[in-house]
Amino acid sequence: MQKDFGRSISGTISGGYVRHTFNHNWHKYISIHDTDYIEEYLMSGYEAIPLKAGIRKYTGKRLFFGGELGVSLGLNQSGILKTTDINGTVERTHHRADNSFVYAVSAGYSFDNGLETGVKFEDYTGFRHIRQLNLRLAYRFKL
Repeated sequence: MQKDFGRSISGTISGGYVRHTFNHNWHKYISIHDTDYIEEYLMSGYEAIPLKAGIRKYTGKRLFFGGELGVSLGLNQSGILKTTDINGTVERTHHRADNSFVYAVSAGYSFDNGLETGVKFEDYTGFRHIRQLNLRLAYRFKL
C-alpha cells in the first residue's frame, strides 16, 4: 500500500509470505550454554510473514528510490535439535518460529498506466544466509 505525502515522497506499508530454501540439506544455528552443552538447530528452510513500512522518494515524475524497515515473523516449522554434552549427543524433532529484523532498498520506474517495474534487495538480519534480490513487476490500484 502506498500513500502520497506530496509530489515527490510517499509512505509504503507491505506484507506477504516468503519461503526460503537452503542450497544444502540443512541450515545450522548453534548456541552454547555455560560450556555444559551445545545445541544445534538444523532446519531445511525458513517460512515467514514479513511486515514492513517505508518511504519512497521520486526523482522526477516516474523514477523512484525506496527503503523499508520491518520484522519477519517466522512461522512454526520442524527441524532437528541436536544437543551434545558430556553424556553424548541426543537428536530430537523440534518446532520453533524464528523472527528477524528485515530491511529493503529498492529502485524502480512507474508508468502512467499503473504498471511499475524495478529491483529490490532484502536482508533478513537474523540469518546470515537469507538475502534476496528481486526483480519486480507490479500494478498499482487507485483507491
